[in-house]
Amino acid sequence: MYPLKYRRANTADIEHLVILINQAYRTNTGSSWTSEQNIVAGDRISHQQLLESFKQITSLYLLLRFRQISNLM
Repeated sequence: MYPLKYRRANTADIEHLVILINQAYRTNTGSSWTSEQNIVAGDRISHQQLLESFKQITSLYLLLRFRQISNLM
């Protein structure tokens, strides 16, 4: 079993997070846990929207890594 590692996401992660979030909600290919494709058009979140969210004092994004499969972390 791989150890779980957490870290606080930062603005350097935004590009990867936007891709991950949009893929999770906007595709219907079996790689997403749900699809809003038929309800909402366009991306769920943009780089600018996520950046603004990071600036909020009440926002906290945590990344979890259970094994290294990409350069995201």
